[in-house]
Amino acid sequence: MTINEILTTLQNKLPDCKLEIQRGQAGDSWILVPSTHIIPALQCLKNELGCKYLACLSGVDYQTTLGVVYVVRSLTEKFEVILKVQIPRENPVIPSVSQLYAIANWFEREAYDLVGINFEGHPDLRRIMMPDDWIGHPLRKDYREQAEYHGIPTDRPDTRQLFNPTKAVAPGQTITEQAGQQKAATPSPPTSAANEKPTEEKKS
Repeated sequence: MTINEILTTLQNKLPDCKLEIQRGQAGDSWILVPSTHIIPALQCLKNELGCKYLACLSGVDYQTTLGVVYVVRSLTEKFEVILKVQIPRENPVIPSVSQLYAIANWFEREAYDLVGINFEGHPDLRRIMMPDDWIGHPLRKDYREQAEYHGIPTDRPDTRQLFNPTKAVAPGQTITEQAGQQKAATPSPPTSAANEKPTEEKKS
């Protein structure tokens, strides 16, 4: 099923909702949905088109706004569709879809914990990775980690740095310094569709 056919089905079911197909730099397509219509849009996809599997729900920081990305699939018809919603940073609230897809309970808690998005109607919205009293949301672009947590320093080597154990460490150089040099020389991966910011909604 094509993205245009999916849009037509959604638009017929939601005639008062402004929906828009957008495409990313890599050619990936998604449908931009107003936050107020995310539940009826997903209900239509699930009940009318058989998208009964919520493969992913992610919170994203687009710097000027926050967003939520939904990836739903039809396992019988073998297609998937991406929906994106933009919400303001100042008041990041969006309806929970946990009553529609049970797995969203966990996905939404992760987006709340790491990005700070509030899912209205969620049955148990609390942190899932960080401690309950942790300050801030680690995947926000403006996040600054606190210096310590209950007296424990949070400063530590970046374990995500690349390190080639086959390359000898230069005299006077630490393994951490070598890893930092290798990381700096490694090109960044291409932007995925989930992380690509939707185009701002055009005002008529």
